[in-house]
Amino acid sequence: MKKYSLITFLLIWVATHCANAQEKILQFVTGQEINVGTLSEDDEASAYRFVFHNSSKRSIKLTKVTTTCGCTAAQFTQKELNPGEKGEIVLTYHPDGHPGKLYTRAFVYTDQSSSTPVAELVLTGIVTPSKKQWRNFPYKMGDLRLRRKVVHFTEAGPEGIAAERLTCINSGNNPLTVTAMKILLPDYVTVTVEPEVIPAGMEANIFIKVNKHLIPQGLKYPLKFPVILEGISSTPSERTVTVSIENGF
Repeated sequence: MKKYSLITFLLIWVATHCANAQEKILQFVTGQEINVGTLSEDDEASAYRFVFHNSSKRSIKLTKVTTTCGCTAAQFTQKELNPGEKGEIVLTYHPDGHPGKLYTRAFVYTDQSSSTPVAELVLTGIVTPSKKQWRNFPYKMGDLRLRRKVVHFTEAGPEGIAAERLTCINSGNNPLTVTAMKILLPDYVTVTVEPEVIPAGMEANIFIKVNKHLIPQGLKYPLKFPVILEGISSTPSERTVTVSIENGF
């Protein structure tokens, strides 16, 4: 009889402790993940509230909330919370200097568990680059930004070749392969991009070359034509560079 009593006691003890180990101490009313949408690096810091209540059967006190990024600061209810009582954790996110995908986590600790977090909170979203960052590239063509959109050729070199360079930058998060629409280019014009694939955040050069010897006789100056860039998500009019070959070329 004692043998069965001991076994029963052990089973009850194990079941009780397993239940306690699996007990959810904090129940979040607002969920544990917030998608903040799209922010800009130029935006002010934003605060996001996570409301919870003490879902355990004992009083608890939050002791600390750590974050995975210095861009996120945490504040939380400091007082002891009785069973069923509400509290909140506020995560303040600073987007400046963090363009790209937003994914930051926070770990919540209580006086019942100082070494293991009792909850994990997540902020997700997108942070677009600062407009100030691209002030030297004011002309936007999708993710490609240029310093200028108009090119003037005034004279050719000794060999009859003239070249102009357009400096650009990829302001997006993915590589760009930029080319010129050849069907609209005059036979005396060539356009190349170096490098051919522009990594995210990197500069590149668009070279426009004119061969004077290939320009048909009898054309009336100034000669004007568009260079329409391809590989960019924008309308043809937005991704057009205007080229002008002036009198006396």
